[in-house]
Amino acid sequence: MKRSPGRPGIDREVLLARIAEVFRKHGFDGASLVELAHASGIGKASLYHHFPGGKSDMAGVLIRQQIASVHSQAFSHLTAAGDPDQRLERFARGFEQYVDGGERDCLLLVLGMGNPEHDYQSTITTQFDDWAQALASLFEADGRKPKAARKQAAELLSNLYGGLALARLTGNRRAARQALKKLGRGLSRN
Repeated sequence: MKRSPGRPGIDREVLLARIAEVFRKHGFDGASLVELAHASGIGKASLYHHFPGGKSDMAGVLIRQQIASVHSQAFSHLTAAGDPDQRLERFARGFEQYVDGGERDCLLLVLGMGNPEHDYQSTITTQFDDWAQALASLFEADGRKPKAARKQAAELLSNLYGGLALARLTGNRRAARQALKKLGRGLSRN
């Protein structure tokens, strides 16, 4: 068990998971330090001990954690061995697992929808650019020309994250489930 520095008995992964749920529910701007402290089970002063930069520090740690998580569960499959259909299928299954079949918000989306002036916004943008390039390379490996591959990659990400955003904004998870279902259909050339 990895302990959080500075206070015995607090598992850092549990602490981050609790904080993440507050951000998922309320977004960056809506998550108060009182709610974050309450959910984490430690006081505000202890939160500042673990995250000296406050909410921005918490969000930055979570962003890096979530990028690693969604990358290992989903996006890493795009560049793995196998034919393009197999790789996209593994990506789709991994992403569906990451968002619990559309029932759970992607924390990158939630935090990215907040104030674009936060320090971590460029990290999210750079990562999505890298993932879009990985998708485009997959589509090129399936025979598309570079321009068409980039367009399809952008459309896939737009549909996927658009469905997740719509589900979050409306509270209707159907949009997320539909986006995941469409993703799972494979490399159609439509």
